[in-house]
Amino acid sequence: VRVGPPYLFYVLALAFQRDYPCSQCFVDLQYSLIMLLTMSHLLTIRAELIMLESGVFAVVRLLWSLSYLQFWKTSIWNTIWTALVCVRLISNSTHLFLHVGVGSLISREIFVFCVILISTALTESWIEAREVASLQMRASELAQNAARKLLSVLCDVVIRLGPDLKLREAAPKLCALLLTTSSQFCSAGSDFVAHIVKDDKQRFLDFISASELEVSMLDGEKAPASSRQARPAAALHLKLQDTMGSAFPVEIFHVYFPTPDEQPGHLIGLRESGDRVPPPATE
Repeated sequence: VRVGPPYLFYVLALAFQRDYPCSQCFVDLQYSLIMLLTMSHLLTIRAELIMLESGVFAVVRLLWSLSYLQFWKTSIWNTIWTALVCVRLISNSTHLFLHVGVGSLISREIFVFCVILISTALTESWIEAREVASLQMRASELAQNAARKLLSVLCDVVIRLGPDLKLREAAPKLCALLLTTSSQFCSAGSDFVAHIVKDDKQRFLDFISASELEVSMLDGEKAPASSRQARPAAALHLKLQDTMGSAFPVEIFHVYFPTPDEQPGHLIGLRESGDRVPPPATE
């Protein structure tokens, strides 16, 4: 019964906030009202009960702070709470405190105060970091989809490569370009570089390395991959080799995009730009 008011205030506040989404201003008012009501309850009970209920009050305050997640406002209200508790303990010392000591009770209250502030700060920072990373990744995905749609208009095939230059997803159109129906050439994990003619492989690798270097220099080497901005598509002319052994020229468009696991990723557009040259006949 003694811990009913603060616990009831907490449950009602969470239920109302879940069922009726409200603005930050209303949430601030709600938290302030809850703290005022609970501190008024703290003023009406005897100092001995403050000692007995200190654990319950600590848990409830921690839950409120983690639900509210406004560090500076939480700090102000908990500072008032701690000061009020300390004043009541000092001004109402009784024989019940002799086996514990007022100093020990005040130290316990200050410890709870520090735990609440540290927990709130760490939780708030963690949630903000996750939200920022989520927004950055979402923006990268939207930009990647837009670039992919544009490349699909200009190119015959659009594929995604990982940091190892292997396909990140199946590409049926690549199979059609290579004149094969076998999925081993265009399934996720297939090596795209293997389809480039020998004389052009190093040119392609240098082209990709130069693009990654440009992104690193412009955005900062220490910046997370998800925060790096996409660059305009760069083009390169080289030759691929289909499964029949015929070499054919293609124009490659490349856009840098990070992968979800913060690794360099590449969006590649392929456009066939000439006739296929069959391999020389063997006697």
